[in-house]
Amino acid sequence: MGEVVAPGRPVLRLARTDPVWVRAYLEAPELARVRLGQRVEVRAPGLSAPLAGRLAFVSPRAEFTPKTVETREVRAELVYRIRVDVPNPGGALKIGQPVELRFAGVGG
Repeated sequence: MGEVVAPGRPVLRLARTDPVWVRAYLEAPELARVRLGQRVEVRAPGLSAPLAGRLAFVSPRAEFTPKTVETREVRAELVYRIRVDVPNPGGALKIGQPVELRFAGVGG
């Protein structure tokens, strides 16, 4: 007794859960205030303390704000995609979970 899978459909998906990475977007004026390797606090609902991440990538090209990006301020038209690598011992962060980032040495 087994399962039948349609051709071209995935049978299994694998995901790395430690470390994980966060995809986020920065407005152009914020680029001058961050640098690769910079420490980033990663906060998520339900976590008692922030996790420590590092800024690992900044896109060299601007793009229009994706429709799924929600910010407290009014959306910018052009943003730069970034990636923050985050150690995730114990799997505290889940894939697709929204988080808030705070860059070390940057106010607000």
